[in-house]
Amino acid sequence: MASYTTVVDWKDVEDGYVADVTIRQTDAEMYPSGWDYGLHVGKISGDTILRYDNAHERTKGHERHTEDDVEYIEFRGCSHCTTALNGRPKSCRPSRGTGRSRTLLGGKHHANAQSHRRRSRPP
Repeated sequence: MASYTTVVDWKDVEDGYVADVTIRQTDAEMYPSGWDYGLHVGKISGDTILRYDNAHERTKGHERHTEDDVEYIEFRGCSHCTTALNGRPKSCRPSRGTGRSRTLLGGKHHANAQSHRRRSRPP
């Protein structure tokens, strides 16, 4: 049986938007890269704004999903995907003056991130 080590696993919801990030290292044959990941920003209604994943890595490879398209990408590591998600236009980020900013949703580290993380530990 393959082993999985969770590196990051959290979800954040605000103002009709959701960010959901799961990154696991694995020796599972279905993930030749050694990573099982999904990094998603979307609307609560279910619409995808941007998502990176390798759910079908063995057959399809690594994918970048947008509202209208799926693109097959060269995998340059999970940090590249996280950086790309953080660089999303402000139109898909909450902008209320709560004094809090959000990773992925707001582009900065959330002041109360621990309360929103399911699990997190350094790689």
